[in-house]
Amino acid sequence: MYLDIDDFMKKIPMIGESFDAMRGMKMADRNASCVEIYSAPNVCRCMVKLLDEGEG
Repeated sequence: MYLDIDDFMKKIPMIGESFDAMRGMKMADRNASCVEIYSAPNVCRCMVKLLDEGEG
């Protein structure tokens, strides 16, 4: 799953908050790494791996 944060340089704390919120969901794989990609000059995409089907 992912969440895009527009204008992230003005919202740096939102990156950690987004990862915390997504990792708190039942469908998130809490053992996997989180990834952030800067997909545009002002967009940070925060990604968390989902559990494989049947897990959880």
